[in-house]
Amino acid sequence: MQNNVNLFKPSVVMLQETKLYQKGTVKIENYDSFELVRTKGNGGGLATFTHHDIEAVLVPTSSWITSQSIKIC
Repeated sequence: MQNNVNLFKPSVVMLQETKLYQKGTVKIENYDSFELVRTKGNGGGLATFTHHDIEAVLVPTSSWITSQSIKIC
């Protein structure tokens, strides 16, 4: 994945179905991460990475579905 990020230089990278149970498992150089990991069950998980040059904040959500909202400032 790091090779593709280096090649295409996206501002934002979004992953779904990460199937990770611990934050910080996936890192992308020069990107901040926002992760939503599963604490129970199998599958799921979301990760959004924003380039350090972009100001982004996690927006709290109160939904019964797995969702992640990021505000790009």
